[in-house]
Amino acid sequence: MSTHGSATTSIDEILSGLPDGERRSLAEAVLGRTLPLLRRVLEAATPGELKESLTAPTDVGTLSRLLADAAAQTEIRKLDPLAEAFARGAHAKDELLRRAGGAWTADEVADHLHVTRQAVNKRRKAGALLAVEAGSNFLYPRCQFSEAGVLEHLPGSCRRWTPGADG
Repeated sequence: MSTHGSATTSIDEILSGLPDGERRSLAEAVLGRTLPLLRRVLEAATPGELKESLTAPTDVGTLSRLLADAAAQTEIRKLDPLAEAFARGAHAKDELLRRAGGAWTADEVADHLHVTRQAVNKRRKAGALLAVEAGSNFLYPRCQFSEAGVLEHLPGSCRRWTPGADG
């Protein structure tokens, strides 16, 4: 059972939104594999660390702060030496998006710009929109948009960076 604010959600409620089949089976497997770790992390965390993790504005931020915390890392490092780096990366991405005023999905950007989702993806690929990978999707920092569309100075500054291109 997980809680967020006053809302309580059971594992059955989480899974009930998924259709039967491979996707649901995989989700059950992921939950079965990650919940024991989450329990160990919660048991190892101090009340201060738990409170600090709850100051994050999103659920991703809460979890990434908790996983990145030094007390939790002792347990995590034993299991996966790269886990700490992944948790820090997730926390940094969440913090950057927070500072950028949040983020929109491709569908939200398409609605805002009055274009198709495909046009949004094309602009992202061309470097005309900034985006952050989020699994198999992208999130678009809100700071690049005005009420009228995309900030004027942005497209020219959104060139693609390639390793070694600028030192």
